[in-house]
Amino acid sequence: PGDVFYPQPESTNDDGRIFNNKNGDEVLRVWGMLNMTPDGGENTLNDQFNLDLKEINDKKGIVTYKKEGANFYVISGYLYDKIFYWKLIVLGYDFAEARLQYDEADSVLYNKIAERIFKSFKGH
Repeated sequence: PGDVFYPQPESTNDDGRIFNNKNGDEVLRVWGMLNMTPDGGENTLNDQFNLDLKEINDKKGIVTYKKEGANFYVISGYLYDKIFYWKLIVLGYDFAEARLQYDEADSVLYNKIAERIFKSFKGH
């Protein structure tokens, strides 16, 4: 919704965008990436899932829900005193990821929005 998310300029390599709330805080980040390792090998969905779990753990986050499907995964919980919801989908040979984060006090607003966003965020 335009009255909740305020788009920032596209990334310099045109692979994603950040959306802020009305206070200027980042609440949503979306981007695409090749499913490749730094040395040019294939990065599987499970590899990326484990990398994201490691990132959350390294940042002292708490995972309250995680699910891995055939062409997607979701991870949610608490990170930096905010609720987070991450979803990654497979798009052919690429991945697309969306990460939503918000204060618990804003749960009523963002839980409804998250449901709409992430239901429509589907891979193939």
